[in-house]
Amino acid sequence: MLLMPRSGGAIQAATLPGSYTGCISDCTNARSSGVGRELTLPSTRFRRSIGAWAGVHVTLESRIVSGEEWDRGIDAWLPTEGDRAFVQSLMQQVVEPGKMAAWIAPPDRGINNLALDYEYVHLQ
Repeated sequence: MLLMPRSGGAIQAATLPGSYTGCISDCTNARSSGVGRELTLPSTRFRRSIGAWAGVHVTLESRIVSGEEWDRGIDAWLPTEGDRAFVQSLMQQVVEPGKMAAWIAPPDRGINNLALDYEYVHLQ
């Protein structure tokens, strides 16, 4: 079930396609990271630039707020430049066959069940 904004602040329920609800369900079920912290997803209405919720100020928890409250909270809800720099520092390119970047979990097997060290692309 999807809630859609209507004129005058009203909200109306609508039905979602199965593929969309399946994706949300998969992400919601993957919340426990096993490191003593809980991962949570922001509301699907948060910071929308297209669609029915575009321009509506909605918090991470799906609460509709005023423009003033939105302006006060948005910097705390989004990554800072320091956050972005830290993530960028983790992303080091690895091109050696059989090696994986530290920020990617290695797969159980390669494409088409080939070995992980199979040279898919010949780099010169």
